[in-house]
Amino acid sequence: MQAGGLGYDVPAGRRDGRISLASDTRTELPPPTFNVNQLTQLFARKGLTQDEMVTLSGMQELQHMVFL
Repeated sequence: MQAGGLGYDVPAGRRDGRISLASDTRTELPPPTFNVNQLTQLFARKGLTQDEMVTLSGMQELQHMVFL
Protein backbone atom coordinates (compact mmCIF):
# COMPACT_ATOMS: atom_id res chain seq x y z
CA MET A 1 0.00 0.00 0.00
CA GLN A 2 1.44 3.38 -0.94
CA ALA A 3 0.37 6.83 0.07
CA GLY A 4 2.57 8.80 -2.30
CA GLY A 5 5.67 8.88 -0.09
CA LEU A 6 9.09 7.38 -0.59
CA GLY A 7 9.38 3.64 -1.08
CA TYR A 8 12.13 1.31 0.10
CA ASP A 9 12.79 -2.41 0.20
CA VAL A 10 12.40 -4.25 3.49
CA PRO A 11 14.07 -7.64 3.96
CA ALA A 12 11.48 -10.35 4.53
CA GLY A 13 11.61 -13.60 6.44
CA ARG A 14 11.81 -14.76 10.02
CA ARG A 15 14.78 -13.67 12.09
CA ASP A 16 13.87 -15.52 15.28
CA GLY A 17 14.09 -19.11 14.11
CA ARG A 18 13.67 -21.53 11.27
CA ILE A 19 10.72 -23.52 12.62
CA SER A 20 7.23 -22.26 13.45
CA LEU A 21 4.86 -24.49 15.37
CA ALA A 22 1.23 -23.60 16.07
CA SER A 23 1.54 -25.32 19.45
CA ASP A 24 4.20 -22.78 20.51
CA THR A 25 1.77 -19.85 20.27
CA ARG A 26 -0.52 -21.03 23.04
CA THR A 27 2.06 -20.12 25.68
CA GLU A 28 2.80 -16.72 24.15
CA LEU A 29 -0.64 -15.38 23.24
CA PRO A 30 -3.18 -14.31 25.84
CA PRO A 31 -6.61 -15.92 25.67
CA PRO A 32 -9.48 -13.68 24.53
CA THR A 33 -10.96 -13.85 28.04
CA PHE A 34 -8.09 -11.90 29.67
CA ASN A 35 -9.08 -8.59 31.26
CA VAL A 36 -6.93 -5.43 31.28
CA ASN A 37 -5.15 -6.32 34.52
CA GLN A 38 -4.24 -9.79 33.26
CA LEU A 39 -3.02 -8.39 29.93
CA THR A 40 -0.95 -5.73 31.69
CA GLN A 41 0.71 -8.39 33.87
CA LEU A 42 1.40 -10.61 30.87
CA PHE A 43 3.03 -7.77 28.92
CA ALA A 44 4.97 -6.66 32.02
CA ARG A 45 6.52 -10.15 32.26
CA LYS A 46 7.83 -9.53 28.74
CA GLY A 47 9.30 -6.18 29.84
CA LEU A 48 6.62 -4.07 28.16
CA THR A 49 4.62 -1.20 29.64
CA GLN A 50 0.88 -0.74 29.47
CA ASP A 51 1.41 2.06 26.92
CA GLU A 52 3.38 -0.35 24.73
CA MET A 53 0.65 -2.96 25.13
CA VAL A 54 -1.97 -0.49 23.90
CA THR A 55 0.22 0.56 20.98
CA LEU A 56 0.88 -3.02 19.88
CA SER A 57 -2.79 -3.94 20.27
CA GLY A 58 -3.86 -0.91 18.26
CA MET A 59 -1.42 -1.72 15.47
CA GLN A 60 -2.76 -5.27 15.34
CA GLU A 61 -6.27 -3.91 14.87
CA LEU A 62 -5.13 -1.52 12.14
CA GLN A 63 -3.49 -4.40 10.28
CA HIS A 64 -6.77 -6.31 10.37
CA MET A 65 -8.69 -3.33 9.02
CA VAL A 66 -6.19 -2.52 6.25
CA PHE A 67 -5.23 -6.00 5.08
CA LEU A 68 -8.53 -7.90 5.28
